[in-house]
Amino acid sequence: MEPELRALLDVLEKSNSTNLVKDYILPLAIVFMGGVIAHISTSYMRYLDAQKEKIDIANDWILGFQQAFNSLIAIKSNYHNKLTASPLQRAGSFPRTIGSAKKLDLQVSKLSFIAQHTSDFSEIDNNHKNPSYISALQSNYNLLIEILIQRNKLSEEISSSLSKKISPDVSNTTLDLDEIYTEVSPLIFLRYIQLTEQAIKMTDELAIAIHNFLCKFTDICRYAIDTKRVKHYRRIMDVYYDHLELLNKSPDVDYDALGLLLGISAQLAKEKFVTGYEDQPKPIRKTTDMLKNPSVNQSIRQHKEDIAIEKHHKYWWK
Repeated sequence: MEPELRALLDVLEKSNSTNLVKDYILPLAIVFMGGVIAHISTSYMRYLDAQKEKIDIANDWILGFQQAFNSLIAIKSNYHNKLTASPLQRAGSFPRTIGSAKKLDLQVSKLSFIAQHTSDFSEIDNNHKNPSYISALQSNYNLLIEILIQRNKLSEEISSSLSKKISPDVSNTTLDLDEIYTEVSPLIFLRYIQLTEQAIKMTDELAIAIHNFLCKFTDICRYAIDTKRVKHYRRIMDVYYDHLELLNKSPDVDYDALGLLLGISAQLAKEKFVTGYEDQPKPIRKTTDMLKNPSVNQSIRQHKEDIAIEKHHKYWWK
C-alpha cells in the first residue's frame, strides 16, 4: 500500500475514534455552566427588582404616615397651650377641624419583609417592625379621623343652636351647663364632650407614636433592604422634626368633673378614654440640627448600625 494512502487511512481511523472528554463531557459541561450562569444572572436581577420594590413600599409608608403626622400636628396646633382641666372649656377651645386630613389605606401585607426579630434592634425597635403594631397604628389613626368627622357634625349642630349666645365656632364659651341645655339636647352635648376628650387624648398619643415610628422606620428598612446594591435607584426617605414642643401632652381633664357630667365615677371616666399608648416611650429627639451636627454618641450608634446592616447584607443570595 502506498505510504500516502496509509497515512490517509490512519487519519480517518483517528477521526472516527471516540474521545469521551471532548465529545461528551465538555459539551455537557458547557451547557451546564451556561445554565448556571443564566440562573444566577436571572436570580440576581430578580433580587435587585425585589429590593427596588421594597424601597418603593417603604417610601409609600413613610409618606403616608408623614402626612398623617402633619395632619395631627395641624389639628393640635389649633388648641395647643389653650386647654385647662375643665371639660366645658376644653370642648369650647377645641375648634372644628378644617382641612384635608384623610384616612390611611396602606397595605400592611406588603410590609412582611421587615417582620424579622433581631438582636441588632432593641425590644422597642422590634415592636416598630411588627406588622400588627403598624396595622393598629393605621387603624387608630383612621378611627381618630372618624371621631373628628363626627365631632365636626355635632359642633356645627351645637353652634347653630347656640349661635345667639356664643361665637359660631363654640370657642371659649362662658356659658354654664344649664344655659347650654336650654338650647341643646343633653345627649348631644355630652356626646360632643366625649368626642372632644377622645380626640384630644388620641391626637396626643398618636402624634407621639407616629413620630417615634417614623424616626425608627428608616433604619429598620435599611436593615431589611439591601440598598447598597441598588444605590443608583432611589433612597429611603428619612424624617426629622424640630418642633418637639408640639408633642408635649395636653393637660389632663378633671376626671371628677367629667365623671359628674357623664354620670359615672372618676375612675370609670379615666378608663373610658384609655388609648393603649399611655406607656409608650417619650418622643424621640431627631432634629435637623442633629443631622448637621451629630453628637459623639449618635455617631457611634450610627456606626454600629451601619456595621450590622453591612454584615446582614454581605451575601445577596441568603
